[in-house]
Amino acid sequence: MALANSEKINELLQEIATKGSSLNLENGESRKDLIQSVRSLYLSLHDPVELINRNYWAESMLDAVVRTAVDVDLFTHLAKDNDSPKTTAELADATKVDLALLRRMLKHMAAMDYLTEVDVDLFALTPFTKSLTNIQLSAGIICCFDPLYPTYSALPQFLAGNNYTAPRDALHAPVQVGLNTTGHFLEYTKQHPHLLSAFNNWIQGYPKWRTAWYQHGSGVPVVDILGGGADNNSEALMVDLGGGTGRDVMGVKKACPNLLGKIVLQERENVVLAIEKRGGLGDGIDAMEHDFFTPQPIKGTLSSHLLIVTTSRPVANRFANQGARAYHLHSILHNYPKPKCLEILSHVRAVMKPGYSKLLINEYIMPEKGAYWMATAIDLMMMALYAAEERTERDWRKMLGEAGFKVTEIWQWDRGSEGLIVAEVADSELS
Repeated sequence: MALANSEKINELLQEIATKGSSLNLENGESRKDLIQSVRSLYLSLHDPVELINRNYWAESMLDAVVRTAVDVDLFTHLAKDNDSPKTTAELADATKVDLALLRRMLKHMAAMDYLTEVDVDLFALTPFTKSLTNIQLSAGIICCFDPLYPTYSALPQFLAGNNYTAPRDALHAPVQVGLNTTGHFLEYTKQHPHLLSAFNNWIQGYPKWRTAWYQHGSGVPVVDILGGGADNNSEALMVDLGGGTGRDVMGVKKACPNLLGKIVLQERENVVLAIEKRGGLGDGIDAMEHDFFTPQPIKGTLSSHLLIVTTSRPVANRFANQGARAYHLHSILHNYPKPKCLEILSHVRAVMKPGYSKLLINEYIMPEKGAYWMATAIDLMMMALYAAEERTERDWRKMLGEAGFKVTEIWQWDRGSEGLIVAEVADSELS
């Protein structure tokens, strides 16, 4: 079967040579531009049958083999003795995997360039599989493979039964079919602790490979975004709603150690208790139990019944009678359809002090054209898991306008990273 025309292939070869000659590995955009051209060439050089076989035979089986390899610590064993090549017999003994089965797995990973086949029955790591000895990266394999592959397999069946319309109910989405559950996906993760642990590990390590808005390289003026700090240290500087295990609050504190005001992380009780158990989040950062579908408590004096950890001091009268400088939502709203987002935002807007408080939304901002593959993939992932979506700038402005906000700034710095939307209470809401 004919390949793409030779003229197109030659154009791509020249394009790759040009981009390669000016490649700057420290520049993410330069690297991604080259990757895009290389991928276009890769696709052009395959005939259709090769692509089907590679994508649906080879790649899908590779993912399953790598997931199994993570379970038996294969890559950790391969990394011993300074990454020296290991025999199949040595690895079978170390992992307790049947020798014949392991040989087949190793050969497929080598055929797919995930391992180096040094000699017959002798294998070594590649840079990628070496990276999987890092628990935060191997956790990414677990939290992506285990729930996503069954869910994606159920997607065609679900869409056919839903008249080829996107799900609008998080309790009636592809994930319920794929995982054979009737509950919300977040409830499913609570019932499967290995998933929750893997997700927390993966998310905690994510900033090491992606630039956050408060890190050097984003170009975001962090101090200005936070209004130069709170009026004094009895005020709240930033409230991070649904802030997980604390990577963002700790990142902001590291970026702005001298700004006045407390940083507060809000999460479910089990997360807050886990933070307390590990010793808290550090000086100047508190964690408190809060459900962002309920009224926001940091609007003045905190009620004494609210659970705050990392300090033994009473919580009443912790903050003066105004909202925080900033309310931060990182990858929260993309988990919910629009009505739920408006509900979350209504509680935040109700406590924001006009001219003082800002809303910070740290999410993907999908371009109208030429969207990056990471954004399009996570958009469909959110649909399948939560009946939700990623949003374009136009979508964000429309939804925030309906919620009573006006967008004042939008920051984007990398195609593979979320952006930062800065908003304030709209003028019409001030009267």
